[in-house]
Amino acid sequence: MSDTRIIDAVRKMAGTYNKELSVMVVAEVVSVDMATRSCVCNPLSGGGSSYLTGVQLMAEVDDGFLLVPAIGSAVIVCYSPRSVPYIALFSAIEKISLFTASGIQLQGGELGGLVIAESLTARLNLIENAFNALNTKVNALAPTPAIPPLAQTTTAQIENETVTHGKSNGS
Repeated sequence: MSDTRIIDAVRKMAGTYNKELSVMVVAEVVSVDMATRSCVCNPLSGGGSSYLTGVQLMAEVDDGFLLVPAIGSAVIVCYSPRSVPYIALFSAIEKISLFTASGIQLQGGELGGLVIAESLTARLNLIENAFNALNTKVNALAPTPAIPPLAQTTTAQIENETVTHGKSNGS
């Protein structure tokens, strides 16, 4: 009997033949590749001594929920002989992204879409300029007290950089 047949026979007797036997390993994140949405991890447990490469950060590279681990942080990596390794648990997250084809809804969505800060700033500046032009004419007619002009709005005054978004709707 060949070695392969013996191994298969033992697996059949043990009930593990054609079964997905997953391994979980505590590892440290060594590097992250955002282009492939994968990372390299150094196993800290499980007896593995070589780096785990190509560890997936998300199920599909183009769509879904992306958690990017911090370099040097601890993660739990799951893998099996039949599957690509992936991160199941994170100790520190550097970045979170959500990619969907149909849009994103937060907290029910009843407040509408997020503001595009640059478009809002441009629109506010148009209104402020119109007010200032009108104010100049009114001040020329009434000597006192003069109404001061409005200062231009800057994006920094109305933007929260903690939550960012992309893909403008063309406005």
